[in-house]
This record gives sequence, C-alpha cells and structure tokens, in this order.
Amino acid sequence: MQKRMIVLAIAIMAFILGLIYLGQGDFAREAWRDIWGVFGGL
Repeated sequence: MQKRMIVLAIAIMAFILGLIYLGQGDFAREAWRDIWGVFGGL
C-alpha cells in the first residue's frame, strides 16, 4: 500500500512539473497546494 502511495506521489509530481514546463505555472501552483492539502489530510 505504501509503495502505491509513493508511485502515485511521483506521478503527480511529474504531472505538475509537466504543467509548469508547459508554461501554466499559476495553475500548477494552485494544484500543488490542493494536492499537499490532500496529503496533509491523510
């Protein structure tokens, strides 16, 4: 189960980095905050 969470976190980070790379930095920052809020709530 823990391994799945790590893989998921890496996939999310890669997705966010992709958004930043595509020049959608503001949206990515908002999403990043939301995601960390979710992780913080676990």
